[in-house]
Amino acid sequence: MLTTVLIMVVATAGVGTPSFAFGAECATKFEVVRPELRAIVAIENRGTLGTKHGDRAFQHDLDGDGKPELFLLLHCATTNCAWAIVEQDPFRDLGRAWAEVMYLVPTENSWPTILAVGRHGEWGWSSEYRSEGQAYVQDGVKNLAPREKQQLLRRMGPVRCN
Repeated sequence: MLTTVLIMVVATAGVGTPSFAFGAECATKFEVVRPELRAIVAIENRGTLGTKHGDRAFQHDLDGDGKPELFLLLHCATTNCAWAIVEQDPFRDLGRAWAEVMYLVPTENSWPTILAVGRHGEWGWSSEYRSEGQAYVQDGVKNLAPREKQQLLRRMGPVRCN
């Protein structure tokens, strides 16, 4: 049986301090009108639009160009959610991430590393998504024991929706 404890941890050695952290609670109502976004939702959710199925999003400028990228909330399990990451203008599909909480960690290039964090019961996991030219690519998954999770929780900041 899964528990409902919020876990916000990062377990990847060498990753810097996050500049921003957000989760599904930050996603607001979003009307999917662009054909490209509707296609992503149709593929990821078998055509379903509606509550927790492609109708909520969070926007944040990832690359500092003054135009926010879109984190389209596709669907959620108990606490972990699937997100499509999209550059809106011009449109570019940047990939998918699976997480309860995402931390944006500055890098030397203009695109931050996305540190995705999730949980399964009292255990947790973290995964880095790094920008590799045209898209974000997952760079492994680290499982976290409960004690390890708690130590890292103290190190990380809270979720911020603005």
